[in-house]
Amino acid sequence: MNFPEQNNAGTNAGPETVGRFEITRQLGQGAQSVVYLAHDPQLECQVAIKTLDRRRKDHSHLLHEARNVSKLEHHSIIPIYEIGIHQDMPYLVYPYIEWQSLREIPNEKRRLLHISH
Repeated sequence: MNFPEQNNAGTNAGPETVGRFEITRQLGQGAQSVVYLAHDPQLECQVAIKTLDRRRKDHSHLLHEARNVSKLEHHSIIPIYEIGIHQDMPYLVYPYIEWQSLREIPNEKRRLLHISH
């Protein structure tokens, strides 16, 4: 698997950077990943970065996920900008799209959102 390697040190609990991306804040966390809001200094835009648990040494699932998502084109699917490894931590970079949390949307409207797409 050929991911670009990056080595920028972060000093606090979360990284200050991931690759070239400057971390702004954490957006969410799951069992095996953390999602951050970050700034891309090259494109001068905000991005969302999904970092995966660095304890997992087999990163083939990440490449598989990236390849599958990159083949899909639909208005409800967010494209992948970049994939890489930062300090043994695999990551995916997506455009940042500001949206309400699903927790903030009433159940009735969630069903309508799902049906309308």
